[in-house]
Amino acid sequence: VLDVRDLSIRSVTVNGKVVEFRIAPNVYTFFGSKMTVHLPKDVQEDGARLCVAVLYSTSPDASALQWMKKDRQLTK
Repeated sequence: VLDVRDLSIRSVTVNGKVVEFRIAPNVYTFFGSKMTVHLPKDVQEDGARLCVAVLYSTSPDASALQWMKKDRQLTK
């Protein structure tokens, strides 16, 4: 489960294979939207190695790194 608040998700891959994902409606404005990635059966074994890639774009409303101090940000 991943937080995808104000992100536009285009695709998700696991070990190079496109997989299904679902984004639940955001019920609370102070939390992000919940994205669940469906893992293929062959990577659900204990100790299996995963490489998960999410192709996304942000929006002007995206609030990532809201904890970072202003002087550490590019736009300051």
